[in-house]
Amino acid sequence: MSPRQYPGQTRPLLALLLLAFVVLIVLSGRASAAPTNDTCAGAFNIPGAGSFPFSCPVMDISTATLAGETGLTNDLCTAPVSRGIWFKFRPTAGGYYTFSTCAPGTTVDDTVMAIYSASGFCGPFVGVDCNDDAFGSCNLLSVSTVSLLADTDYYIVVWLYGTASPAATKSSVQLVVTKETPPPNDTCLTALPLFLNTPVVGSTILGSNTYRLSGAAAFSGVGQRATAGMGRDVVYSFLAPEAGEYSFKASAYKDDADYDLLLYVGGFCSPGPGTRTVTNAIAAANRNHVGTAEEVMCIGLTNGQFVYVYVDDTNFNSGSTFILEATRCVRETEPNNSPATASRLACGIEGSIVPAGDYDFYAVGNFPPGWRLFGMVVGDAANTPPDFAMRVTTVDQTVEYDDNDNDPRFGQTSPNIAGALLPGGPVFISVNGAGQLEPYQLYAVAQPPTNAAAVEVEPNNTIATANSSPGNYFYGKLAGPSPSADADLYRFAADQGDLVFVSLDGDPTRDGSALNAQLELLDEFGNSLILVNDGRSSSDKSRTTNNLYAGNPDFPGEALIYRCQEGIYYVRVSIGTTNAGPSGAGDYLLSIALNCIAGATGANTAPTLQEVAVTTPVLEGGTATLTGSVFDPDLGDSASLHIDWGDGRSESLDFATAGLNGFVVQHVYLDDAPTGTPSDTFTITVTATDSHGESAVASPTVLVSNVPPKLVNVAVTSPVYAGSNAVLSGTIQDPGLLDTFQLAVNWGDGSPVQNFSYPAGAGVFAEAHVYGTGNMNYTIQLHLADDDTGAAAASVVVQVKLFPEPGRFLVPTRLPDGHVQLNLQGTPGAVYRIFASEDLLVWMQLGTATADGGGGLTYDDPTAVSMASRFYRALAVP
Repeated sequence: MSPRQYPGQTRPLLALLLLAFVVLIVLSGRASAAPTNDTCAGAFNIPGAGSFPFSCPVMDISTATLAGETGLTNDLCTAPVSRGIWFKFRPTAGGYYTFSTCAPGTTVDDTVMAIYSASGFCGPFVGVDCNDDAFGSCNLLSVSTVSLLADTDYYIVVWLYGTASPAATKSSVQLVVTKETPPPNDTCLTALPLFLNTPVVGSTILGSNTYRLSGAAAFSGVGQRATAGMGRDVVYSFLAPEAGEYSFKASAYKDDADYDLLLYVGGFCSPGPGTRTVTNAIAAANRNHVGTAEEVMCIGLTNGQFVYVYVDDTNFNSGSTFILEATRCVRETEPNNSPATASRLACGIEGSIVPAGDYDFYAVGNFPPGWRLFGMVVGDAANTPPDFAMRVTTVDQTVEYDDNDNDPRFGQTSPNIAGALLPGGPVFISVNGAGQLEPYQLYAVAQPPTNAAAVEVEPNNTIATANSSPGNYFYGKLAGPSPSADADLYRFAADQGDLVFVSLDGDPTRDGSALNAQLELLDEFGNSLILVNDGRSSSDKSRTTNNLYAGNPDFPGEALIYRCQEGIYYVRVSIGTTNAGPSGAGDYLLSIALNCIAGATGANTAPTLQEVAVTTPVLEGGTATLTGSVFDPDLGDSASLHIDWGDGRSESLDFATAGLNGFVVQHVYLDDAPTGTPSDTFTITVTATDSHGESAVASPTVLVSNVPPKLVNVAVTSPVYAGSNAVLSGTIQDPGLLDTFQLAVNWGDGSPVQNFSYPAGAGVFAEAHVYGTGNMNYTIQLHLADDDTGAAAASVVVQVKLFPEPGRFLVPTRLPDGHVQLNLQGTPGAVYRIFASEDLLVWMQLGTATADGGGGLTYDDPTAVSMASRFYRALAVP
């Protein structure tokens, strides 16, 4: 098979042919009669040889009939059809051929196609194949790849699905025939390169059964069914751009019940003839046995590690077409079975429901009331049946619930929640499932309240009139009556590799007025890339309080994801075929997010700082309180807050989740600076930085004022004798812990003022001074100044006495008890120490006595002795 082009690309030749046919149709007007090929006899003849692919003319089927097709419609194809047109093909060479209505000239939304062989002109017929919906990028259009014999007549019939008349703008069909060739990457020697976040469309059609697996060792995880891979296979190569975990996913390109893909990743290439056994498989996946997708999830690779990716069919059939993509894996962190242990979010974070009954919680963040949350679980590669459920919760309440609302291509029993109304405060997403299931991917984006959405402007039913908005966030209505004939288109741009997550809220007011809309992604030419049309047509407004695991409320939503190439895309909102009752008309809220980030670019959103303020003024040594919040709407992002207080000190805080994170931080300013001023202004620099390195800065200021020092507990040794030290002491009190001090002391005796310097942190002082003149009182004056103009004063009085005269003994008196009473004359008020000796060599102090106002004093010797053997002396205490 020739390499298919990735959806959104067109071949120049086909584009020119299409333009020519479209111009022809426009100039000639719509035919009123049935088309020439309305019956088998008039079948359009497709050349059996020549250049392929061959594009048939664009044909209008609005007037086609079912003439001659009665037996066919209930034979090979059982779908309800109408307006069939015929084609005839007689290949000159046998082989595989693909017939596709997924072509540039097709404007109808849904086709059914059958292929028959005929042994004669227009029969009898033998059914070869029928295709209703190709899914993949072709959605409801038909694609069939079949093996045909040379020189054999084949008839192809293309119908419109259903019996309703097509709209004037949706009545054209173009059939393209491609001769398939063996895939170029049939062996590992010719493996095609696979690049990160770059999907490729591939095929095993006409491929060989070159490789198979041996044993079950590579099939790790739950839900696996080990298989050797006995079908056709192709090989890709992948070079890990950096060390980390990677996932590889192959999704069926079209709906085909025979598909049962096997995907495995191995090391070195094993060339050689015949079928080779891959013995170095790192991991393999064969969980889903109905053909939708397989994923080898989260395998660790080193920087520059080179691996081969094998896409295989488990059984030998005609082959399969698929989309293969390699992505970085960010995996849930277990345990995360409660809000308290919730994992951080990432766009497309991967998870497993193991063991059975497991709940996986993810921290969304703290968003203001009224914000809306859009989320989607993709479970198409999980083991069958991949039945997941999802909730948006607070720490103890279910805000919204969903189950089974995805389109089949994303896992029909997987959920999406669109526009959940957040109550304010921390919120979470939880995922659980029926039994043990893996893998799943979770995508989510937070959008502002509904009034921030751009209101649609009619008319916007064509790509030329499509609305656009920098926020990629829209509020619209599909006008009644139900079912609405309205269609609304919205335009956005994407860069190469961007992942678009589109989510439609069918009951934005949460009042029970459900809208069952159809959501469609179009390329720049208006061709349909993806169409999702879940059948949910009602709302459940009931609410179970105080329950983290409730099954309500539940509202209708549609969601899709798509890996983009650089270019322009459109989202179309319309009514599909699954609506019931009044759900065919009403209002909606549409979120278009690139890389799970709200806004137009899909690039990281820098955080913002909100309401940053600081208490001011502050006294030195006092506490300044800084308040504010960091806001980052990107789910899964984290932020750090760095605060430079402007005084040489700083600190940091970390916030683990997105949304609004408030902070209250206190800081003590030790001093106002610089010195010499009564107050100073400090600029605080607050920097919020997210995990992508983008930041926001706020610079509040705080006025810090000096506090004058205090002199407390000032004292002086008093009285003192002239000629001895008078010690002045006290305590310096100042909340400015960095203040230095100058103390000026006037001793009051006419001597020069004496200055003393004290460093920061000094608490006490003690300074000595000798007074030369006694018998006087002196007033000491203290003046204390800090380095920021603050001052304090104090005074204290010191009594200075003359040094006492030696005590002069008078006649001693012997007391009746035998003790001696000493009588002395000395200096009034002076204190004397009394000594005694037996030999005038060794003296022992007996005690002290104080002279009265006349200088006299008496002292009783406590020892009874004879007068003749005891000597005494008295010494003044200075």
